[in-house]
Amino acid sequence: MIKKIFKNRLLILGGILFVNIALLVTLDLIETFFKLNLPEIDNKEEIMNSIFFYSIFFIIVAPVLEEVLYRLPLRNNKLSFLSFLVGGIYIFAFDLLFVRMILGIYLMAIIYLIFSRRETSKIFVIMSILVFTISHIGNYNLLEVKSMSLLELLFMFLPQLILGIIVTLFRMKFSFKYALLYHVIYNLIIVLLAINFD
Repeated sequence: MIKKIFKNRLLILGGILFVNIALLVTLDLIETFFKLNLPEIDNKEEIMNSIFFYSIFFIIVAPVLEEVLYRLPLRNNKLSFLSFLVGGIYIFAFDLLFVRMILGIYLMAIIYLIFSRRETSKIFVIMSILVFTISHIGNYNLLEVKSMSLLELLFMFLPQLILGIIVTLFRMKFSFKYALLYHVIYNLIIVLLAINFD
């Protein structure tokens, strides 16, 4: 029985991952077709020169930190305080005051959930997804991002929004480990695509 449930969850995870990657490819084709001028990831050359370090970071470290910060507190448990600790570190990683302020508000919401011992509200779930999406602004050259139209910004952050929704659903419907596993596999595929097609 347990083996069947695990197998079904892995099939769901694999199917959604396939659809998610297909969406990424579709977005890339749309970007090319409409000649959208989206910025490249900041420090791309540096990343490709030390691919081993960045692969470990993008495939393991980033998903673990992001899932602890954005998905762990979605179910109030004894480890939710880790989200606040990781968030405290994240605040210092961002140059933009706007992102720091949003992250600060999110951390206050985590503290409220920890101490109130209430069930996670839909507002907090949506907030988690949006803060996760916005926090990826640090991946890009800020001068280029500031010159983009709202439509270009929405298009650029759509993959992170979709990923945030999917891993949140895995967290809420299954468990933290499935959300983390999905995020790790997703980032692994992104890194492999970047290495092979760049």
